[in-house]
Amino acid sequence: MGAVLPRDPGQSLLLEDVLAAFPELVIVMAHMSYPFTEEATYMLPHPFKRLHGCRRSWNWYLGRAGFHRLLRQVVETVGADKILFGSDQMNVPQMIPVGVAAIQEAPYLSEEDKRKILGDNARRLLGLSAG
Repeated sequence: MGAVLPRDPGQSLLLEDVLAAFPELVIVMAHMSYPFTEEATYMLPHPFKRLHGCRRSWNWYLGRAGFHRLLRQVVETVGADKILFGSDQMNVPQMIPVGVAAIQEAPYLSEEDKRKILGDNARRLLGLSAG
């Protein structure tokens, strides 16, 4: 069972009650709850093992510099293990490689962090093998 939540003000702060009420529920916060990314970031660590943040559309909203500022903040705060690359750009598919390039060029991410964000975290979350 899983859910993708909309980006409502303060909604990320209500997730503790949701996770307590539904212990098997996996939640992916769309856009890392932008513009409430800071609040969402602090929700990601333990004990919220089923809570993940999806990083998508920041390039679109914020440009490359804003994208890197937010991603760096999240990774420095909680690490790369809970960040998923979102490729929901069906209406603008040319943005998918732009998002991938933004991750690949991030000098503050290790190669392992890049692999996690670009696929390993999603595979782990979904129970898929790498092959």
